[in-house]
Amino acid sequence: MKSNNSLISTLFISLMLACNTAVEPITAENDAAIDIESLLESNQKIRIGPVITKSMNRIIECSGRIDVPPSEFISVHSRIKGVIDKVNYLPGDKVSRGDGLFVINDPELVERQRILAETHAKFEQVEKEYDRQKLLYESGATSLKKFENISAERKLLRARFDGLSAELQLIGVDTKPLLEEGSFSTYVIIRSPSNGYVHDVKVNKGQMISPEDVLLEMANDEHIHLELQVLSKDVTSVGLDQKVSFRIPQDTSTYSATLIKLNKMLDHETGTLMAHCHIDEAHLEKVKVGMLAQAQIETEPRMVSGLSRKAVVKEGEEYYGYRKSGDELQKVLLKDAVPTGDFVEFTSKPDEVWVTDGAYYLQ
Repeated sequence: MKSNNSLISTLFISLMLACNTAVEPITAENDAAIDIESLLESNQKIRIGPVITKSMNRIIECSGRIDVPPSEFISVHSRIKGVIDKVNYLPGDKVSRGDGLFVINDPELVERQRILAETHAKFEQVEKEYDRQKLLYESGATSLKKFENISAERKLLRARFDGLSAELQLIGVDTKPLLEEGSFSTYVIIRSPSNGYVHDVKVNKGQMISPEDVLLEMANDEHIHLELQVLSKDVTSVGLDQKVSFRIPQDTSTYSATLIKLNKMLDHETGTLMAHCHIDEAHLEKVKVGMLAQAQIETEPRMVSGLSRKAVVKEGEEYYGYRKSGDELQKVLLKDAVPTGDFVEFTSKPDEVWVTDGAYYLQ
């Protein structure tokens, strides 16, 4: 057989042995064109006709991974420097919002609490004096200036107390025991900011840390999803709410998802478009963040034209068919060929005639 777009060489059918009724592939003998009618009479396995037009869902092959949005992948820090006293969780552990992840000792906390306690005591004293001066001023027994001075001091101490109290609470110190019982603390508890799973623990007991250090990384598994990379040639065929089936390595199960978001720009390095898919709730427990996935996106039904797999031959990554040209057949490259199951979709003209079955016998 000549290369693409050349006429089929003269073909002949080998005589069949009496004990063998199988049809042998037709082979080339010389460069003369073959009469199609003779070919069809000699090999009933070969059929010709127009391309097939039918409605079908195109399947788009793509790859990706199980992931969580950046907003749900959390790095945990301490707001103070200190020494790790306790590490309460390991990678893989499930945590709930508010759970104590670490206990951190910092002797400097005592000084901050002392200032808060002194400010609180001073404020209570000035508060009483303010109430007394207010009564005196209202009865005309004291001057306005004196009342304004005590009011200003009261506001200043209130602001200082509220600020110190908020600062200690922000870093994890419970100020209630301090203010009610005078009980000082040298440690803080670093609590989980969200529900999820511990991904990695970056520190160990006895380690000196500072606010810049990442202590732990965790992911909120409530927003786990499938992130796919769609090839640029398939971008125009994908859309929101399309159904997705996917598999993960070393697992024979097929999982389901729905495409809910498409990036507006192609990645300039990979030439792919990111597609964000929500995994069906029934499958969430079986997949883990970071797993690779091979997926198929099912597009909306549409009318397509093409041929059965029996009517085409594949050479490398390309598909070829046999098109009628007068009384001859030409082997031609199928433009924009897209294989789906036992069907190959490609671009053709409505009035063209092709080999529709038995391409194997023309190789």
